[in-house]
Parts: sequence; C-alpha cells; structure tokens
Amino acid sequence: MNVTVNLTKRIKRVYYPVVEAANGRVKPDWVIVSGEPTHMKGGNYYMSWYEGKRCVRQSVGPDAAQAQARRLKKQGELKLRAEGAKAGLTVTAPDEEKCSRLADVAADYLDETSRRKDRKTWQAYSTAITYFQESCSKVFLADITRDDLIRFADFLRDVKKLEPRSVHNKFSTVMGFLKNVGVKDLGVRASDRPKFVQPEVSVFEPEELSAIMAASTPQERLFFRFLLMTGFREGEAMHAIWKDLSAATSTITVRAKPEYRWKPKANKERTVPVPAVLLEELLAVKPAEGGLLFPTAKGTPDNHMLRIIKRVAERAGLQDAYLHKFRATFATTLLRNGVDLKTLQAWMGHSDLASTMRYLRAASGPGVRAKVDSIWAA
Repeated sequence: MNVTVNLTKRIKRVYYPVVEAANGRVKPDWVIVSGEPTHMKGGNYYMSWYEGKRCVRQSVGPDAAQAQARRLKKQGELKLRAEGAKAGLTVTAPDEEKCSRLADVAADYLDETSRRKDRKTWQAYSTAITYFQESCSKVFLADITRDDLIRFADFLRDVKKLEPRSVHNKFSTVMGFLKNVGVKDLGVRASDRPKFVQPEVSVFEPEELSAIMAASTPQERLFFRFLLMTGFREGEAMHAIWKDLSAATSTITVRAKPEYRWKPKANKERTVPVPAVLLEELLAVKPAEGGLLFPTAKGTPDNHMLRIIKRVAERAGLQDAYLHKFRATFATTLLRNGVDLKTLQAWMGHSDLASTMRYLRAASGPGVRAKVDSIWAA
C-alpha cells in the first residue's frame, strides 16, 4: 500500500510542487516552477495520495505549516492502515469531513465554480458564501447545524439589510453549496427557507423610455434600444458578438461563448428577430474587426452594465430603472401587439410557458387613462 502523501500548491488553476527546507518544513509561498524554486503568493495547498489506483486530492488551506501538519497526519493514518492490513486487521481512518475547515472547503468550491460558471454567477456565489462565513462561527464543516442556516437568514435580513428576494436567493445558494460539499440532513424545514412575494412585472412607460433615451449618450442609447427590441438578458447582451448578428435574415442568435467561459441560461441557444430600425443602427457602428457588440474600452465583456442604467436614470430623474425592465417591456409590448405566447416564449428563451405568461399584465400610464376617459365620456 502506498503511504506517500504529496503536497502541492494550487495557484491560478496550476498545481506546483512545494519547496521544503532541510528540516522538512514547507517554505511558505515557495513552489517549483520548471524545476526551479520560485516565490509565488496566493492559492491553496493540496495534499494528494493514492487509494489503490485512485488519486485522492484534498484542500488543506493557505497556511504552509498547517498544510504540512495535515500531510504528516494523513501519512501516519495511511501507514497505520498499511501495517494493520499486513497483520490482517482493518484500521478505520478518521472521517476526513470532520477535519474539513469551512474556509478551506469554501475556497475550493469557489475555485471550481470559477471554472464552470460565468463571472457574474461566480460573483453571486462568492458573495453568498462569504456572507455565510461572516454569520457562522463554526470552523469545521461537520459542526454546521440547522441553527446556523436560520441565523444566516436573519443576518442577511437584519445586518446586510437585503430585500426578501435577495435573502431567498443567497440562502438557496448556500444550501446548494453545503449539499455539494457533502453536508446533508441538517433538518432544514420548508418554513425555515426565506420567503418573498413575487412582485408584479414592472415595465417602462413611454414617457420613462423617452426620458432615458434623452439622457443617454449615443452609445448608451443604442445599448438600451438593443435590450428593448431583443429582450436579451444582461449576460446575453454582455457576450453578444457581431458574428451572432445576421443582416441577411435580420436576426441575432444567443450562443455559448467558450472564449469567455459563458453559456446561455439552461444551455439553450435561440434566435431572435431584429427590427429593421435597430439592425440599421447596429450596422452603422459595426467595427471592421468585429468582436463584442458592447465591449469595454479594452474589448472585454462589460461587467458593469447595471451601472450604466443607474447613471442614466439619475440623469433622467428616474428612481425605478434597471436592466431587466427593458426585457419586461419587450415582452409586454409584443404581447399587447398580438405576438402569441408560444412565439414569445421561444424569443425570450423561457423553459416553460408560465414564465412568459407573467408578462400578460394590464396596461397602465397616462395613455391608458386617456383612453378610459374617452370611452366613458358623456
């Protein structure tokens, strides 16, 4: 039985062998790169060993001394098991989960998430798990209980002052994280989960849209009109490229962008018609080299699109303005003008018709008020 436990340090997704001093201690922040000792900060230490032909790797945190201590402990466990096996005995090693530190497991989970999810999803996961660590006094994963989750919900509401829907979303994210890392049977009841009231769909009224467009720069105006006339989600607009746009068919397609580690919601691609007026405006500013439709100055996806609408709304004197409201206005406008639900469902990229039906809302605003008055006049 192999009783060797190796120690590496993972930095920016690469595992490097550690540098050990003559006394056997691990030199903090020193790793072997291309055969040479190199000083590199950041990352987490990992120990790895073989159980039969299977390699097992486990995060042991960012501290070199603690990592070496965990390594020696594991090596001792493996040696004890090997000696027991020779004597015909079965030696059970301590449950590794009981030794797993919440901070280490969280760092490992977020590192994995950064490779599987897009940046905004990773940011949402990171915020939720960081808030949980702030609210939870437990050091080891195995010590977490239902009470810690209940206190977490209270912490989000009372300390972070989050809205009910945000509390619900972050609570669900942490529950998913704990399940993923093997923490089960906490006894969390349905009544423990934060509730929120689904708000009525909010759309921009014509006068609000006019105010937004008037307060926008030409580039901002084109971005808002794109959202309004395509119903794209923020992430979809952020990662839309010129190759997605077809002048021949007057359509734009939502596609996965592996180069940005981004994929559409529910992994579903879809094609949406582009109105002639919007297509003309887009083609008028299309750069020769292509790339993203709405990039940053460095040509990368813009992660701060929400700031744009907030900045413009402040200039326009509007309070309730956010990017998803353009998508809601797109859906409601099409339904009011005769587009059927199934077609709109396809254009919106909804998995079920119920999501699309939320946009079947009553019209409002001064224009509707005038119609009502004229109907019942005299």
